[in-house]
Amino acid sequence: MEFELNIRKEEEACWWTALVLAILAVVVFLGWIGSGVTTVDQSGNPRVLSWSAWKFIEAEHEHAKELSILQDDASQLALALEAQHPDPVAAQFLVGTIGQHAKAATDPSLANAWQALENASLDVRDWASGALDRNTAIQSLQQAMALLK
Repeated sequence: MEFELNIRKEEEACWWTALVLAILAVVVFLGWIGSGVTTVDQSGNPRVLSWSAWKFIEAEHEHAKELSILQDDASQLALALEAQHPDPVAAQFLVGTIGQHAKAATDPSLANAWQALENASLDVRDWASGALDRNTAIQSLQQAMALLK
């Protein structure tokens, strides 16, 4: 008993089948990704974002990112103030870093906090170099941290 297979005759059907399976795999993959990033309303139903809602979510993410940077910078200033022996060079680098972060900031709602943190960094630098007492630098940092809450 012999069987004869002629794949050439069925080659076009194989390509169409492969194309359909590839498209199906892409659709399933995109659906899987989409289910993880689709916003839902209060009842748990997915909703399509309008342009204004998208911009609002984008602004929230930017605000959270900048607030995190602000809090990290404030923590670094607090650590500099806790040192028993102040380091003026490290304080100057910290002032530069905070200044760069403040210039890169785009969220206008955090402008006052950035300004207060920049002022606090200058006070910490002055304390580290001996031009200002420690309590003034601490008060300046506390005022800046109060704006972060």
